Amino acid sequence: MRAAENNFNDYISGLSHTGAGGSHINAPNIAARLNFSGLDDTQIANSSMLRSFQSPEEYAIGVQWYSNEIIPPPLWCSIVKSEKTEAIRKLHMEIGSLELKVSMLTEEVQKSQEYIQSLKKKNSEMAETVALCNSYKEELKEAQAKIKELENKIEANKDAALIIASRQNDLKSLNELQKENRILKEEVAKYNCETLEKQIHEKEEIIKSLNCKLEQAQLNSSRMESVVKRFQRKILFLSKCEMEIDTLNEKLKNYAGFKSEESAPEENKLKEENATLISKISDFQKENTSLLSKICNLEKENEELKSKLSKQETINSEGIQLVETEYSKQVADKMQTYLHQHDSFPAFLASLTMDLFNQQTFMLSQ
Repeated sequence: MRAAENNFNDYISGLSHTGAGGSHINAPNIAARLNFSGLDDTQIANSSMLRSFQSPEEYAIGVQWYSNEIIPPPLWCSIVKSEKTEAIRKLHMEIGSLELKVSMLTEEVQKSQEYIQSLKKKNSEMAETVALCNSYKEELKEAQAKIKELENKIEANKDAALIIASRQNDLKSLNELQKENRILKEEVAKYNCETLEKQIHEKEEIIKSLNCKLEQAQLNSSRMESVVKRFQRKILFLSKCEMEIDTLNEKLKNYAGFKSEESAPEENKLKEENATLISKISDFQKENTSLLSKICNLEKENEELKSKLSKQETINSEGIQLVETEYSKQVADKMQTYLHQHDSFPAFLASLTMDLFNQQTFMLSQ
């Protein structure tokens, strides 16, 4: 049965292929192909199956007859249905493949559109660059024309050409001179920096030595001021003694007439005491004068040191300063008030001496 179905399928396929070529089909060939009934070829040829179909209607009737004779109708329907389902499946597959192709083609179309837009942008940019290039070319042509005109003018006027050449040489030499000037300025700046650093170092050493001297002078002056204060106290005591001596002398003169004889030894004692006191006063005065002379010398030295320091400060006011101490701060304040505001150097010295005197009195009182 399966062999018969296969032979029938081959037959149908042959009909589908040969139907397009012509409508005339020889039955003996078909009978030879469909020889599955157990008959001989002679029997098939002599039977009613040997027919020739001259028209499509006869062909359709023959196909129906052969199908009814060979295959029963239910089997024929199942065969046709299976063929239809396969055809439908193939159509669905073709439709799916076509849809895939359509989707791929749409993606390619989108990509091509994007590429076209990018090409349009590039084309617009290229057009702008081409326009700029054309404008630059026109400007270059104009500049070349001007250069040619100038060259023609220079060739026409040789003196001008010589002047231009000389000026160009002057410009070259000027550029070289400017370079040399820069190099020399840099070297001079380096040399000036080195010399200034050396001078600053030397002046700092000088200021340090002057500060040491000033400190020593201040110590000496403080010591001398303490001694002076002691002598001043002694002088006050001696002045009081002189006053007492004067009062005693007046009393002696008043009582001399009354008790000349009785008071003779007392007068001698008083005279001796007066002489001793006068000698002590003279000694104290000598010591005081020597101390005052020493104090004057120290004050002169202090003035010289201060003048030197003020000069060094004015010279090195840009970067050099004294070491900050409490005393230097006080001195700076006094310099600001007495020297800069009042412009009085004696007042400045007097304020310094008063400060030293106050410090010494504070030390003695302690």
